[in-house]
Amino acid sequence: MLIRAKYDEITQLILNVLTAMLTFKQTPDSAASLTNALRHFAYSCYGYKPQAQFLLATGFNGQYIDLFSGHYQLGSYRTYNTGLMRFHSPDSDSPFDGGGLNAYAYCSGDPINYHDPSGHGPVLSKKSFLPKKKTIMQRREAALKAINENPVLEAFQGIAENSVIKKELKTLSDTGKALNQFTDLMENKLISIDKQGQLKYKLMDDFESLRFQILEDEVMKNDKTLNSLLSAYPRANEPEPSLSSASLSPATKNKLTRTQKGN
Repeated sequence: MLIRAKYDEITQLILNVLTAMLTFKQTPDSAASLTNALRHFAYSCYGYKPQAQFLLATGFNGQYIDLFSGHYQLGSYRTYNTGLMRFHSPDSDSPFDGGGLNAYAYCSGDPINYHDPSGHGPVLSKKSFLPKKKTIMQRREAALKAINENPVLEAFQGIAENSVIKKELKTLSDTGKALNQFTDLMENKLISIDKQGQLKYKLMDDFESLRFQILEDEVMKNDKTLNSLLSAYPRANEPEPSLSSASLSPATKNKLTRTQKGN
């Protein structure tokens, strides 16, 4: 009977932990509720969260939190301390294998672009901020796609078709992506334009509102940059300047004549 009672106690403890792992929102009456509600949590780049108590069993990079200590048991292998920004024990794969030279370091000191779900070494994150090189053709295709999806950008067709500078083409494609997001918000009536021509955001939490305000500033900045480049490129449906003698200035004609004589 004692063994059975102890078994029931352990079973109940496991069920309580599983309930905590599945719960990701506290309702006003403090009852556990699976609501599919979106919640935002702020972490440092190393995953530190200032709250002493954790309501959720999953946290930084989707890893399970030890609800008692606030640490992460990565790969059920090593304890990672977000406050110290390091592991509590050395990596058995260090220093000559995947663990790296520093046996206690988390993601070799680069938690922005990497994560370490196994505790055995950094893995490149899907949302890595490391630069991904694209060819001029890929940049051009992205810029032309942005114009096709946003007719308001047609004035910059000349830049998309003729520029060989990746930064210019990227500015154009990034502007198109941002405008697509605003279009979706407008269609869902989550933003509106007031009498002063300012965007007003509806039904958004502070994180989302701030994100779109930053995006709005980026679009305005990109618009100024693109307009400053227009004079260097032919306009849409406008032929490029020819190099026939009729279109050249007298000084240019003389220069070409002297060059031909020199040859």
